[in-house]
Amino acid sequence: MLRKASNLYCSFQLHILYPVIDATAWTDKHQHLRRRRKRALKARRKAQEGEKKRIAAMTAKGLLPRKDEAFLKEIET
Repeated sequence: MLRKASNLYCSFQLHILYPVIDATAWTDKHQHLRRRRKRALKARRKAQEGEKKRIAAMTAKGLLPRKDEAFLKEIET
């Protein structure tokens, strides 16, 4: 009888703790997703800057025709 009562008590305690555990897992998961989104955004920005520099360098060297300067200005804005 005592064992049954203690098991019941333990399961009751777990029942109380579960929402907290679920909430923690939820926030951790979303924090992870937020970090991943932020990292992807930074990578995208860095790639755009690299593309701008590459086009500018090629235009300066004369490898790209001057008409691409309009495209370059379009990218900058």
